[in-house]
Amino acid sequence: MIEVLPFATPLTLDGAPGWVVGSMLWRALNVPLVDLGYMVYEAGPGIDAHNRIVMVNALTNDQAIPYLGLLGLDAPRLLNLERSQIELGDMPLELLEKHEPGFGVRAWVLLNQQAAIIPDLAAIGSTLAPFVRR
Repeated sequence: MIEVLPFATPLTLDGAPGWVVGSMLWRALNVPLVDLGYMVYEAGPGIDAHNRIVMVNALTNDQAIPYLGLLGLDAPRLLNLERSQIELGDMPLELLEKHEPGFGVRAWVLLNQQAAIIPDLAAIGSTLAPFVRR
């Protein structure tokens, strides 16, 4: 995580997949804004003034897209976790029929018995690179 920003109306990112909310100017860069909830579950929480934007490294080698903005429901909180608190999980059965298995998800996990995902930032960034204006 690099920075957490309050929600601002995004710019349109023509031709991008439906899980892209748009883009925003940040540090003189055009950064895509991704709704992970929509990407994974095909249903987002809705966008309002309570959302936050979490800026992260895109983890790609493409200089056109060094960062991604992730739409958050609220201000994120850091967790101190031990390896024993993280268990590998499986993609929920109801999602197997809807999705290309695992796109955008590095791992399905359980954190203290709660389902969570670890996003595949490199795959997401690589997918979006063609849509970002250089």
